[in-house]
Order: sequence, then C-alpha cells, then structure tokens
Amino acid sequence: MNSNPKLAAQSPQPRPPIELRAATPDDADVMAKLINLAGEGLPVYLWQDMIEGNETAWDVGRRRAQREEGGFSYRNT
Repeated sequence: MNSNPKLAAQSPQPRPPIELRAATPDDADVMAKLINLAGEGLPVYLWQDMIEGNETAWDVGRRRAQREEGGFSYRNT
C-alpha cells in the first residue's frame, strides 16, 4: 500500500466506459457546439453570413450538421 498522499492522489480512477456510435441528425446541436469550440469561434462567425429568415447563427450550424452531404455533416462525424 502506498503511504505517500501525493502518489495516492495521482492514482488512476476508474472511468465509465465510452460508447462509440455513428452520429445521427439528432446530434446536430452537439456537433455545432463542438465544431465551434474546435474552431475557436470562427464557425459561428461564418454562419452569421448564412442566416436565412429568422435563423440564428447556431441554427445555421445545426442545419449544416443535419445535411446528408458536405464537409460538415453528421455523416462525416
């Protein structure tokens, strides 16, 4: 048994299993948030120029993520 508290605090903790699955159009909200985070805010800035009607920039990101084709599509996730 390790009596050093620093080493004991660094011991790996059990983690819940990660479930991997194919993305679906229902994942569009999370996908838009992740792509914007990875792009450091640039995606939402660019989506502002693609707004149609009463959409927000986030609506554009979600719409693009729900597409069947394109570089930013749930099928490519």
